[in-house]
Amino acid sequence: MGRDKLLLPFRGRPLVFSVLDVVQSLFKDVYLVGTLHLEGFVTHPDVLEGRGSLIGIHTALQASKTERVFVCAGDLPFLSRDLIRHMSELPGDVVIPFHDGHYEPLCALYDRACIPWIEAAVREERLKASSFHANVQTTVVDEPMLRRFDPSLRCFLNVNTPEDYASI
Repeated sequence: MGRDKLLLPFRGRPLVFSVLDVVQSLFKDVYLVGTLHLEGFVTHPDVLEGRGSLIGIHTALQASKTERVFVCAGDLPFLSRDLIRHMSELPGDVVIPFHDGHYEPLCALYDRACIPWIEAAVREERLKASSFHANVQTTVVDEPMLRRFDPSLRCFLNVNTPEDYASI
């Protein structure tokens, strides 16, 4: 896209603030993982070498002071506060949405119990974000339940291309 998509304007502010507003309304500790630095927020660089969402999930868990962490992408401008609240009430080491045949690993809850399983997956070069789910208690939030909170599933719309950005 030629520039950091999280800083693209959305409703008069950088896109990432639409996500941060929702997350801050639900959780006490909110921080960024990666390289983006915003005033008022702590940023944690990835602690494992490699690329991909699994590495970021691991970093978030390592940085957390709590047992469970809600991990989300910074480019989800229509994140659903009610869905996150519902997911937070469900049991599991991983609580993850599933729709249209795929998981949403960057809109999910993870327990610190996942750390050793993520580290093992990384050592074995299994970098798919769901590669460790079979080793932990995973609660899948299925499409009918997701649609109770967001009938159009717009909350999973992210901004990966100029066309995605134009659609929001």
